Amino acid sequence: MQCQRYQSSLHEAKKRRLEDNNSPITAFDQISIHEHSKLDELAALMVYEAGLPLSFFEHSAVQAFLHRLRPAYQLPHRTRLSTTLLDNSYRSVKEEVEEYLEKQDNLCISFDESNDVANNRIMNISITTERGAFHHENIDLGAIAVTAEFCAEKIEQQARLITKGQLERISSISTDTCDTMLKTARLLQALPSFQHAFMVPCDPHGLQLLIQDICESPTFREAVRKADEIVSHFKGSKKQYQVLKQLQRELCPSPQGKAYALILRGKTRWGSCAGEIQRLISQAKALRAFTTDTRIEDTIKKEGRLANVVETIQSRLFWFLLADLEEIITPISNAQVEAQTDRSHLGYVKGRWDKLWQHLRDCERRSPTVFTASFWQTLEARKKRQLSELHSLAHWLQPQTVINSRFEPG
Repeated sequence: MQCQRYQSSLHEAKKRRLEDNNSPITAFDQISIHEHSKLDELAALMVYEAGLPLSFFEHSAVQAFLHRLRPAYQLPHRTRLSTTLLDNSYRSVKEEVEEYLEKQDNLCISFDESNDVANNRIMNISITTERGAFHHENIDLGAIAVTAEFCAEKIEQQARLITKGQLERISSISTDTCDTMLKTARLLQALPSFQHAFMVPCDPHGLQLLIQDICESPTFREAVRKADEIVSHFKGSKKQYQVLKQLQRELCPSPQGKAYALILRGKTRWGSCAGEIQRLISQAKALRAFTTDTRIEDTIKKEGRLANVVETIQSRLFWFLLADLEEIITPISNAQVEAQTDRSHLGYVKGRWDKLWQHLRDCERRSPTVFTASFWQTLEARKKRQLSELHSLAHWLQPQTVINSRFEPG
């Protein structure tokens, strides 16, 4: 039966292809050399901007669709795409961006030191304008000692290249709030050529570090480690994960009746910690059922790691601490996402942190033992490191802030 269906569908497909090739559109469609060239440019630009694979035009479904749209157009081969067409597309986009940047008088430079996917040390530099952000360059750092003096020298050099020596077009420079970068900002602002520019600490980065401060506090450090251990264990134990997924579908399924995947936070992406904890709490019923499932009884005796995971899941204190932590960091994680949007700007930063501080005060009333004097000292140090007089000025320059303040008590 399956073979007959396959042969029938294959026959129909061949019949449709023959009809398409013999259609009046195919017979009479013509295309000029100039128009063919323009279509090649658009095809390369589509591959370049959308990040499509070079084999995209080799898929039979893509070929059939585009042939139906324009039979006379010959799709570019991957060799031509990866050389001539994409090189031309890159140069065209680069020239367009450079032409746009030359006309801008308020350029914001963002930079940071990080590692790329190959674990090479790089300094990445971007330019932000009213239209959005443009990547400028990745500088290979190799084994160089990245001091504040080195960073300040490199940024000044790149700023001169970007502005063609017109440094007055730089309105602000933004980076994170580690010691090296804070010193870099001070060194840049001390230069006569940058005294007009604002030094702006990266707010999403500061909010991530605030979550890190909370997660690494003595109260929550061990609970976070155990949460990581639970997720890592299931990610690495396929059979046990399938047992858990079956229990998830029975006890706490998604609206579609499927099992939710456990989330493992990124090591340097502390905002993802909220997602990991939220998912564990939402699947707590299935996780507890897993610990008493007869299918894993023998495995618990053989695997020490599984025994630790089971002990953690059965611990009431673990879930109590996880619930407290989730309540504290979820609004901070949401604020971090909000700070990364195109709608966010400097005027929102102070209000965002003030709102989070009110949230932390509310959490303190519910869990006073968590918010010790040393805990508050760590949080206040983070806030002081992140906020400056510039944020207060931008906050009060917003008309809505002034209007709202008229209706606040006092």
